[in-house]
Amino acid sequence: LPNSAPSLLLDSPEDGAVYANDDVIPFRGVASDAEQDALSLRLEWTGIDGPEAPGTAGRVDFDAGPLPTGDHLWTATLSDAGGLAATITRTM
Repeated sequence: LPNSAPSLLLDSPEDGAVYANDDVIPFRGVASDAEQDALSLRLEWTGIDGPEAPGTAGRVDFDAGPLPTGDHLWTATLSDAGGLAATITRTM
């Protein structure tokens, strides 16, 4: 069976979301892979500190912030052991 890329879906925050300076920003979603357990997948973040791996049942569930005033671009990349990846980029 060939390796397929993992899947990363984030419900929150939405692209283009606006937050006040003192807001805590909820990151919520799910990570999965057809060939690999979600707990063994690797999450890498740019632009924000986030967890290095999904939680139980592939959940991505953490809070970030508050962030300084201005636009913020962040990227999450989910990689499997076979070297395939899924990437999401959002602006807040």
